Amino acid sequence: MLVDKQVEICFSIGKYEDVVLCDVVPMEVSHLLLGRPWQFDKKTSHNGYSNKYSFSIMIKRLFLHH
Repeated sequence: MLVDKQVEICFSIGKYEDVVLCDVVPMEVSHLLLGRPWQFDKKTSHNGYSNKYSFSIMIKRLFLHH
């Protein structure tokens, strides 16, 4: 699939706020998909059992879970 468009998305989860550059592809979903570039940039850790991501901002540890 040819990706020829990108968009910068601002999002927040609770008190956590971030901006991520996303590729635009045709999809029928209403969720923000945070992929490997975001995970790499934020140095996240993923717990496959609990399906939680954790990462640090400043000195605070944050957890994202489904």
